[in-house]
Amino acid sequence: MRNINTGAAVEVRKEGLEAQINRLAELIGRLENKTVWFDLHQRLTDTDGTTSASLYLIRKEMKVSQKQLGDFCEALKQYLKNVSAQRDCFHVTAVRLPDGLSFVVYEFWDGEEEWKRHLQTAACKAFQHVKVDTLCQPEAVSAVAVPAAWCSLNRD
Repeated sequence: MRNINTGAAVEVRKEGLEAQINRLAELIGRLENKTVWFDLHQRLTDTDGTTSASLYLIRKEMKVSQKQLGDFCEALKQYLKNVSAQRDCFHVTAVRLPDGLSFVVYEFWDGEEEWKRHLQTAACKAFQHVKVDTLCQPEAVSAVAVPAAWCSLNRD
C-alpha cells in the first residue's frame, strides 16, 4: 500500500526550487559584477599601462507612445546590440521605468569625441529616425564626464 502525502511533498519541492533559483540569481549577480569590473578595468587601462582620466556618460530619457511601443522596443534592442559592439563604447544599458512607457539609456564612452563620431553612424541615425516616429515627447539627453577612478574600484 502506498502512502501519498502530495501536499507536503509538493510544498517542500517548491521551497527547494525557490531556494535554488534565488541562489542562482545571487551567483549570476555576483558574476556579472565581477565581469563588469574586469571589463571596466581593462578598458580604462591604456596599452602603455596608464589610466584614462575620465569617461563620458550619456543619459537618454525617452517616453514612448503606447501605440508605438513594440516598434520602439525592437529598434532599441538593435541599437543596444550595435552600440555594445563599438570599440569606443565599453558599456551601454537600458532601463524600462515603472510606467512601462519610459526608458533611460546609459552609454559610457571613452570620450566626447568618440560619442560624437558615434552620432554619425548608421545605427545611431536609424535609431534616431525610429525615435522621431515613436516618442510622444522630446528625448532628454544629458552628458557628464565621470572620473575613471570611480569605475575601477573593486566592488567585492
